[in-house]
Amino acid sequence: MQLDVFTLVPHAFAWLTEQRPVATVLGGELDLRLFSYRETTPLRNGQVDDEPYGGGAGMVLRVDVVAAALEAEDGTVYTGVCIDAECGVGFCAEHSAIAELAKTGSMRIKRIVAVKWDGRLLAPCGRCRELLYQVDYRNIDTRVILAPDRDVTLGELLPMRWQEPAG
Repeated sequence: MQLDVFTLVPHAFAWLTEQRPVATVLGGELDLRLFSYRETTPLRNGQVDDEPYGGGAGMVLRVDVVAAALEAEDGTVYTGVCIDAECGVGFCAEHSAIAELAKTGSMRIKRIVAVKWDGRLLAPCGRCRELLYQVDYRNIDTRVILAPDRDVTLGELLPMRWQEPAG
């Protein structure tokens, strides 16, 4: 199992690679990758925070623009963008694209891709993965584009779903 952890303090997770308790519980190998937000920020000097309303810098982790496109079962493409509000409410680009699709009455998704502002492709976050699955359980077979030459099924990104479909 591959687990990507995005954090401001990657060293705080080092014990997971040293002691491997998660791999023991899972009964298999764990490929743990630690990413520091400061190493990937497009801002100067490793800045990762933003100044929210009513507070100073350091109170809100800055989220850069992400866009998503999904292809519905009938071949129509729906797009969305993320909205990150200072109050903590907002939604991901995948949610926005799914909301556009929902207007049609269908929730079946053939494939989906998320793109960061700089053109890099991203895997959907855990919340988006769950939403993709829960709006239509058949989306477990949705192709998730991770790179120009690589895609996986949603099921591969959700190996241990919290809820299996009824029946």
